[in-house]
Amino acid sequence: LAQRDELSGVANRRYFFEMAGRSFRDARQAGTPLSAMMLDIDHFKDVNDRYGHASGDDVIRVVAQRVAKVIGSGDTVGRYGGEEFALVVQAPLEQAHALAERLRQAISEAPISTASGPIEVTASVGVAEMDGRDLDLGRLLQRTDAALYEAKRAGRDQVVTAF
Repeated sequence: LAQRDELSGVANRRYFFEMAGRSFRDARQAGTPLSAMMLDIDHFKDVNDRYGHASGDDVIRVVAQRVAKVIGSGDTVGRYGGEEFALVVQAPLEQAHALAERLRQAISEAPISTASGPIEVTASVGVAEMDGRDLDLGRLLQRTDAALYEAKRAGRDQVVTAF
């Protein structure tokens, strides 16, 4: 089976869960910090509706490239679905929040060149650090997802931390 998402070039969902699950178990066993993020391209449906799916594909591809340039070599990023990306980073919450903010800024720093011309893009990010409530990676990602939806409800283009 393929390990990379064909469009974005990052890990596909299955491979992300394999790699991130390993990182989760290792961090839990070693007692080292681990944080997760869910990143969603704001108003992506509008991009597809207004500019077409080819331009939407361009946006996903460039956002993935911008994310990959910002994260560290030991971090894991995967396309979670549609316009959503999941990340697992070997860092405590404060550092993960700062990284999420750098990701958000990198995504919106310049319009994305697409088949239909340049498109301004922003992203919302939810962040959570692994703690005793997280018996598995899925629970940690649920908390990051809840923080992501809080960022969207609060106006988008921001980072929200789950506590």
